[in-house]
This record gives sequence, structure tokens and C-alpha cells, in this order.
Amino acid sequence: MIEKLRDVLENFVSFRGNDSFTLYDNDVDLDNCTFTPMVPNLGDVWYVDGGQGEIFSTPVLCASMIKIAAVQYSKTLEKVNTESYIIIVHVKRYTHFVKVYSADMTILVEEDTVSYPELTHPSLTAGSFRRYYELRMCAKLEGTVCYDGSFDTFNDKDAKLMGTLGANVCAIAKSSSHVTEQGQNPAYVLSRNGPSCAWLCSLSIIDHYVKLHARARHVFRFTGNSELVPLLLPLCADPILLGYPVGLVTADKYARVSKRDMLNLGLQLRIRSKVLNQYLQTEDVHSILDSISY
Repeated sequence: MIEKLRDVLENFVSFRGNDSFTLYDNDVDLDNCTFTPMVPNLGDVWYVDGGQGEIFSTPVLCASMIKIAAVQYSKTLEKVNTESYIIIVHVKRYTHFVKVYSADMTILVEEDTVSYPELTHPSLTAGSFRRYYELRMCAKLEGTVCYDGSFDTFNDKDAKLMGTLGANVCAIAKSSSHVTEQGQNPAYVLSRNGPSCAWLCSLSIIDHYVKLHARARHVFRFTGNSELVPLLLPLCADPILLGYPVGLVTADKYARVSKRDMLNLGLQLRIRSKVLNQYLQTEDVHSILDSISY
């Protein structure tokens, strides 16, 4: 059975030449891309990432904590900035009502509404607001900024903020939604075609793929000003994840939201509110079934 499953799956991922994909209505021939070797250049860089934890989540109401972290590196870690928020999303038909509070619930930071053409889970809206606050952190920082993600816009709120970002802000995405004509990830095709050094492959003015260390096994999508890439290379030699900036690893660490803390916060809410406890009991069936050992 394993051998048969292996053969079927290998057929899907086997490398094929003469491949392309469409980017902004333009066809990109991956077999004829130009690779530019990159040389490290030391400088101060801010790295930004965000984390999210659910206090509770139902199809009608959810409460989440988000944490945004920005860490600045030169040769070593220089500065750490963090921001935390509580996001509450309430669904009424196809409209989500959003309230964003400071982490201690003393300040109402923002109120907003989001409309959808179909039913959408409120946790997805909370996630979109986390991304917005990540981008807002990038916009506030001075100097070179590297964001964990991409500059793809999913709503008008993101697009408006994205327009304020300068040429000092770039982004690295660990994965990409780009798909080639033959059903491959462009990063995989380019990693096979590229030279054995750190390189940049530009597909448009702001869209690129990069290999950030000569011995790296991973190729990442890079969005933004390609002149910023050399500033990232000095921090990409850590053997734990060769070719990935240590700054983004550290930002991820500071942005983590503890699942245990969120479970405890949800439990405290149930203990202190009979109404909320009764409401959440209607959503407990899945978690009970998930906890059963088979």
C-alpha cells in the first residue's frame, strides 16, 4: 500500500521542465529566468511577525488575542517592540462586527464592520485584523523592515495601508500560492534551476524569489525592493534553518501566544459568567468528540 501511494504521489511532484505560471496577467517562463548572485551587506534591520491565540471561537462569536513583535538586528539583537490586543468578532448574517481592545481591556482601540457575500467564520476576520496590525507595525518603524508574509492585498483596509509602506519595507513568505502550469510550486522549479550560491530571481519590480544562503534547501518568495536582500544575508547562516533570517525566527518567538494561557483565560471567563458558560456549552460537542481516544 505504501509503495503504491508513494508512486501516485511522486507522479504529481516529479520535476518537469518547460514550466511557467501567470503573474499579473503576464506569463513567466521559469526555464529562462535570470538569477542574480547576492553578496551580504551588514546593516540594521527590523523583523516583524505576529501571533494569534483563540480564547474561544464559535460560528457566531469569537475572542482572540493577537501579539505583534518587531525585533531589530545588526550583528546581534538590538531592540524588541511588542504590541498585544484582544479582538472580538460578532457575526450577524453576512456582516462581522469587530472590536479591538488593548490587551488589558482598558482601551477600545478600534471598531469596524466587515461584510461578506457568504457565511464566513469570525476567526478568519480576527486573522485579517492581525495581519493589518502587523502591517501597521511595519509602517511605523524607521529603517529597513522585513515582514514575515507577503504584500498580497485581501481587502480595502490592507490595500490602503499597503499604499503607505515605503521602499524600506520588504516581505519574505515561507510559502506561496503561486502555481505553475504543470502544477508545481515556482520555488521548487527555481531551486532546481538556480545556481549554487545565494541568489535573487526577479519576476517583476516587486515580486521575486530568493535563496538566502549557498547551502540552503529552501527558496522563499520575496516582495519589495530587491536592493534590501543583501541586508538580510548576514543573518541567514544559522544551521537550525539555513537560509532563513534569524531575525524572523526571533520575531516569531516574541509574537507567540501561549495556548495554555488562552485556555486558562477561556476557563476563567466560564467560571465568572454563567451566561457565557451556557452559551459556550452549545459549542462543546466537537471538543468532546476530539478528546475521545480511539
